[in-house]
Formats: sequence, C-alpha cells, structure tokens
Amino acid sequence: MRAISLKSVKVMICLLCLTGCLLFKGCASSHSVTHVSLRKAAENRLERVNMLLARGAYLEAYEAIQYDLFSSDPEDRGLALRLVQNTPDFYWHVLMAVDTSVSRITTLRDASSAKALVRSLAEAPSIDQHQVAQLSARLDARVAARNLDSSIPFLLSDDLKQFPSLDTSEGMRVIFARSLAVLTTPSPRGKSERALLAATLRFVELRGAGSDEYRDLARALPRIPLSYIDLKGKLAQLYPDYASQAMKDIMLTILIETVPPKRLLEEDVTTLLKSRSPLLTFVREPSADVMRITIAEL
Repeated sequence: MRAISLKSVKVMICLLCLTGCLLFKGCASSHSVTHVSLRKAAENRLERVNMLLARGAYLEAYEAIQYDLFSSDPEDRGLALRLVQNTPDFYWHVLMAVDTSVSRITTLRDASSAKALVRSLAEAPSIDQHQVAQLSARLDARVAARNLDSSIPFLLSDDLKQFPSLDTSEGMRVIFARSLAVLTTPSPRGKSERALLAATLRFVELRGAGSDEYRDLARALPRIPLSYIDLKGKLAQLYPDYASQAMKDIMLTILIETVPPKRLLEEDVTTLLKSRSPLLTFVREPSADVMRITIAEL
C-alpha cells in the first residue's frame, strides 16, 4: 500500500476544518434567522394585544397573550407579564368578561370554551385564585342547570368529565334518559349514534345488571336499530339472550340449487355470497324457514 504523504494529511485536515466551519456557520445562521422570526412574531402578538386593550377587549387580549404568558422563553414571558402588570385591573376585566360568557352559554361548545378559559386562568401568573374558583363554581352550576332544563342536551357520548357538576344522580338520570330517546328515535345510524350506543352500554355496565338503567335499556333495545357488529360486541356480553335472538332474526338461511345439478357451481356461489355478508348461512336440505335460490342454466 502506498504511504500517504504528510502534505496530503495536512490538506485533508484543512478541508475537514473548513467543512466544519461552514456547517457551524450555516447552523448558527439558521438558528439566528429562526430566533429573529420568533421574536418578530412575539412583537406582533404584543402589538395586537395593545390594540385590543385600547378597544377594551380584555378577553380577546388575554387569549392573544396566553401563549407568551406561558412561554418557555423568558424574554417573551417577561414582556407579556410586564404588559399585564402595567394594565390596571387586567385580570379583573378578563374575569368579568368570562363571567358574562358563562351567563350566556347555550351550547356544549360554549360551555367547553368557557371551561378551557377558566382552567387557563387558574394557571395564569399573578391572578386572584379565589376569584377564579368562584368563577369555576358559577360555570359548573350553570352547566348543571342547563342540563336539567335541556337547554344544553348533554348525552352520554359527550365529554362529561370536564363538568363534575353533571355527575349527580339527577343529572345523570336526565342524561341517560335523553340518550335513550336519541337511540330509539328512527334515523339513519351515523357515526355519532354508534358512539352514543357504545357510551350507553359502558354506562349501563358500570351501573350493573341489577340497576334501573340496565332494565330501562333492556326495554328500549327492541326500538334501537342494531347492526351485526353491535350484536356481537359489548351488547352480547350485557344482554346475551337478547343478542342471540336478535342475531337469529337477522340471519338468512339459504339453499343453493342448480338446474341441471352442478355441485362445483353451487359451492362457488356459496363461497362468493359468504364473503359478502356474515349474516348468511347455507344448508343442503330444504325446510320451511330456508330461502331457496335456483340457478338454471339456459
């Protein structure tokens, strides 16, 4: 093997050093550009906050400055905190605005948005936590009342955990009855109703087989459109007798015949039909409850 000359080694070292410098410079340049972009974005947000405050739109201003108040960047966080501290009664105005929105909630979306704001305020720096707790209590009371008078028709498939005030015997009784009413109302079964059926079955399972809810759902089952998948899932575990009979009712027993008789053709057709639906069973002998399909060769 030919020995590498000292000159070649020096050239290689120089090239490696130059490449490293260029890479470092490129990374540093990229980092600098990113930092400048983020700083500009933060300045634009603060400028927008000042415009909103000038209009008295305190809630919108808080929503606009939230990102910076909780930022991991100490410079962004510091600028946002100083702006809040230099605005007289900033949080008082925000709390009043949220309180007004709480009094006007009419939908689940309204309630969820208000809840998210209250949770955010509970973590905001330099805010009166006692006032936040009072606001949270008013929101929960409002949601509970809206559920009972059906102004907000909560269902078992909704995210109920975000509102602890709903978890009372009366509140859940209303939600369960409302959910059964939706399930037993004739309509095309969509994704949302399938989620509601699954949530209702989970709820009944938690209540237990001896509960009123278990018996109420049992009485409602004949009026709920159920698919093959429904009958083979959780429902079969909770109501095995009903699921078994319902499966028999929707199954179709078929006898395939060919004229003239061709066994291979009969088997091919049977295999094809089986692949199209799990609700079909096939027999070789005729009976009263069997559908006969005759394939005649012309």
